[in-house]
Amino acid sequence: MDWYPSGSATVSFPGNDGETHYIHKINTWFIEKRCPLLAMAFEDVRSGSQLHLEALTGTTAYPFLRFLYTGSYALTTASGDCFEDVPTSLLLHVQLYRLGVIFDLAELRTQAYVNVLRQCEFGCSSPDKPIDLCAAIRFVYEHLGSHEKLADAIVNYCVACFLRHRLADNADFRNLAYNLRPFHQALCWNSMQREFENE
Repeated sequence: MDWYPSGSATVSFPGNDGETHYIHKINTWFIEKRCPLLAMAFEDVRSGSQLHLEALTGTTAYPFLRFLYTGSYALTTASGDCFEDVPTSLLLHVQLYRLGVIFDLAELRTQAYVNVLRQCEFGCSSPDKPIDLCAAIRFVYEHLGSHEKLADAIVNYCVACFLRHRLADNADFRNLAYNLRPFHQALCWNSMQREFENE
């Protein structure tokens, strides 16, 4: 975003620490190009346009704005290189998917869904489960329950790698599997569809 002309707008959002955080010098022209409704939500004040977005978090704010500016929220390393198939947070991708739903950004939903698939596939060939798996499951069933393809991608991974990644030994996963009824049913249904080949 530093490569683009700066503007006078400010976006604020609740940070992970409970404080309100600000991103200054936003150019609303780029936002208007990608999401006109969001651009119209900015309010003009003396210091420039401002917009508070409760749906953003300290984790999702910059990737979301990167998407609005560039059409991609591709994450970067500290050196500025783009992450490809290396593990990234599954929770981040489902949160960005939800932002795509909230702001009616089909392209963002598609990118986030592909990244969820990528992280689940990477998990299948990795010795470790996807990063933030349980938090992502909780988030999907709390906020995106009607988006079955997204939930199915994660459930497929859970059933396929249940034993290999020792998910039963993870207290948080066990709690979700026992107490989150729709997730429990999805695990059972998926396992049944596979004729219980992944006991």
